[in-house]
Amino acid sequence: MPAPSFLYEEIYSEMMSLVRYYKLCLGLPLGLPAVAMILSAIVNKLAGPLSSTSMMSQFVGLLMMSVVVGGIPYLLTITALLSYGWNRDAFWYRNISFVLPLIYAVVLTASSALLFRDGTNWMITAFGVGKLGLLLGYAYVLLCHLGVFCLRRLGVITQA
Repeated sequence: MPAPSFLYEEIYSEMMSLVRYYKLCLGLPLGLPAVAMILSAIVNKLAGPLSSTSMMSQFVGLLMMSVVVGGIPYLLTITALLSYGWNRDAFWYRNISFVLPLIYAVVLTASSALLFRDGTNWMITAFGVGKLGLLLGYAYVLLCHLGVFCLRRLGVITQA
């Protein structure tokens, strides 16, 4: 006996397409530090101000700098990517997810070279920031594809 149509529509409306999931994953490197900063502000309000030497305050400072130093080049990179490939299929988004950290590392290295050019060893610093961006970029890609694997198994993501 087939399920009633209203039940099917309710279940289907909770499913997400793979393309939409990949588009949401593009915002993960900007959204995750923002959520962590908001949560740390809530903890700061509830528990009182943190000392400047505490590990939590240093972590929050690192997140804020990562949004400033890495977030602006990332925003430029995904804006160009989405303006070019908004109506693409899931296969294109899957493939570009493996190339995007490389593109981002180049953009981040160039912007870091412009940002740190007045200091000593500015080129080494720029390449170090670029390598860090590459490592974090592939960590986010791993997180995104693990999410695809798990959510497909649970039936939350559909192919189309």
